[in-house]
Amino acid sequence: MPEWQICNTVLRVSRGFPNFSLGINLSHFPVSSRVTGGELFEDIVAREYYSEADASQCIQQILESVNHCHQSGIVHRDMKPENLLLASKLKGAAVKLADFGLAIEVQGDQQAWFGFAGTPGYLSPEVLRKDPYGKPVDMWACGVILYILLVGYPPFWDEDQHRLYQQIKAGAYDFPSPEWDTVTPEAKDLINKMLTINPAKRVTATDALKHPWICQRSTVASMMHRQETVECLRKFNARRKLKVREAFDQVLPGFSQHLTRFLTGFDQVLPGFSQDLTRFCQVSHRI
Repeated sequence: MPEWQICNTVLRVSRGFPNFSLGINLSHFPVSSRVTGGELFEDIVAREYYSEADASQCIQQILESVNHCHQSGIVHRDMKPENLLLASKLKGAAVKLADFGLAIEVQGDQQAWFGFAGTPGYLSPEVLRKDPYGKPVDMWACGVILYILLVGYPPFWDEDQHRLYQQIKAGAYDFPSPEWDTVTPEAKDLINKMLTINPAKRVTATDALKHPWICQRSTVASMMHRQETVECLRKFNARRKLKVREAFDQVLPGFSQHLTRFLTGFDQVLPGFSQDLTRFCQVSHRI
């Protein structure tokens, strides 16, 4: 399906559902909403208190967005922290799923080879094997995101991309001590259901929302503050941003430094300009 038709479908699906944002604030996208709260992961590290229950609430909102997409025949294909934004800077602001530049439309539970797309650490085994795929790829990425939300680092990691992909295809992750010792068995169970290698057996968004760790949060999820998670997540965020700057500087030496000065100047005149521009670039370069 042509990209413009995908965009039209996303716009149609977005109507009446508050947790979507194309990540840009332009008048010809009638359902796109201005998101001013920044990235979810950046907000978490700024909090004074963050618990497993908070992680449960975050992933619930993400799953609600994914579930709505899937019920409407849309597969996002690029679920990652950069695409999880907050509607505002207010406490408890809604988490919005952004950047549908790689989204595809599927019929029901259709599985097909739609091409290699996504971000390395969040790719599913079936995509890496170049097998037919569909909605379950988003659930795999949700499992990676949930893992990070709980401990501040990803389940699959290697500087060498080939070794990283081998880890993912093998489903080679664990719950090491001591950081996972304080995470409830229910949280680990949901991660295991999301990070199931066989996409046919992977939990759906609908079923994930019915998981006790989500729907019985107040009695199941731990309320203990996870300071080590916050500290690890702060380092994780810094590494993500460094990789983006390095990628730009490889193409245009010194580009990131000049861009930072440029955007800072514009933000003083038009608050939020840099965020809007960033989201616009992420969408437009893929369409």
